[in-house]
Amino acid sequence: MRILFKFIIILVLLAALAYAGRPHLALYLYNQGLEYYDEGSYDKAIDSFRKSLKVNNEESAVNYALASAYLENKMMPEAIDEYKLTIQKDPAYCDAYCDLAQLYINEGLTKSAINLLKEAELKLGSNRRIKRLASNTRTIYTGDRLNSAADLFLAGAKPQAYKLLDEVLKIRPDFAQARYCLAYFYFSDNNYDKAIAQLKDLIEIDPEFLEAYKLLGDIYFEEGKYTGAIDIYSSALPLDYNNATIHNNLGLAYMHMERYREAAEHLEKSLSLNPDNIDIHYNLASVYRDRGLLDKSISEYERLFEYIPDYPRAHNNLADIYDAQERYEEAAAEYEKEKEYSLEKLSSDPDDSFLLTNLAHAYDGIGEYAQAKETISRAIELRPENREAYVTLARIEESLGDHEASLAALEKARSLYARSEFMDKDILRLKEALSSERGGR
Repeated sequence: MRILFKFIIILVLLAALAYAGRPHLALYLYNQGLEYYDEGSYDKAIDSFRKSLKVNNEESAVNYALASAYLENKMMPEAIDEYKLTIQKDPAYCDAYCDLAQLYINEGLTKSAINLLKEAELKLGSNRRIKRLASNTRTIYTGDRLNSAADLFLAGAKPQAYKLLDEVLKIRPDFAQARYCLAYFYFSDNNYDKAIAQLKDLIEIDPEFLEAYKLLGDIYFEEGKYTGAIDIYSSALPLDYNNATIHNNLGLAYMHMERYREAAEHLEKSLSLNPDNIDIHYNLASVYRDRGLLDKSISEYERLFEYIPDYPRAHNNLADIYDAQERYEEAAAEYEKEKEYSLEKLSSDPDDSFLLTNLAHAYDGIGEYAQAKETISRAIELRPENREAYVTLARIEESLGDHEASLAALEKARSLYARSEFMDKDILRLKEALSSERGGR
């Protein structure tokens, strides 16, 4: 019995010594794993870290080291699990949050990284490293989603595109590019009210976002709210006074308000900034014409033709000026050019209502009234809301001597224009002609 008692005492002492030595053994295995890790022997490091955790499973640093070794060994699922265990043991382990978030990003799991870092921000408060990584991660995620939304919209998958942008703005409500993209989608879908709301929010978020002013001004212009467009474009000028597009758009808005002096000033400035822009040449020529500066208008059209001889409608416009100056041979030559160019373009696109309208105008100018009437009827059939087609129809009907039909066409055109004051003189003239005809019967 005495021998057995001594044996039991020895076993208890050995067990106590072994228990007391466990932390030292766990630490030894952990340090051994770190040496293997530094050598790049990740399999051996993993084995040592695992053994350390079997001896003592309380140290979060060992889980973190094991996760790092898994990561270096391309064992991603295991690394993710081990980082999660690290954070579970120590919710304030900054490195574990950062490394796991970066792993998620590298694996394309950016949304998981965002959620993880949101949790880290709650646990670690104002930790600068976490905040910086969280901000960068949101930027990466929302940028990717923004690009995907644009691709989806262009591919015709509009509901999915809108859904992605809504998701982006929930994560980053102040993401100016996403808000602009959403506004542009609404604009493209003719949902002007929603586009305007987004753009106003965007300008409030970033008062120097130039493109937001441009698009908002364009929407007001499309709606015929030229005063509103002028106000918005003018607000954009201090941000970039030498922006040719803004001056051009201001010029067009002033032109529609029949404020031709201001229109010319902005278009001249726009042209000085972008002298090779053919659209600005055309716009300036139109303003000079409407302002009654016919010689300057002719010069501008001639410059335009040096760039592009077949610019749509330009030969008709120049012909109309020659007509007004009683230069009939030159007018006829310009109408013939418009006819030639329009027929050439219609050969590849016979259902273009606007080209047909130009062609009908040219036919009328050279006295081919039957062709003109047939052509304009086709233009209106293809596009009943083509405002210019009704103006052209009115011109043709007047050429044919039917003042009543001409007046009806012009009044239809007026109903389609947001501002129609430029037609009032012709409408009054036609009414007087009709009254005279009826009075003489």
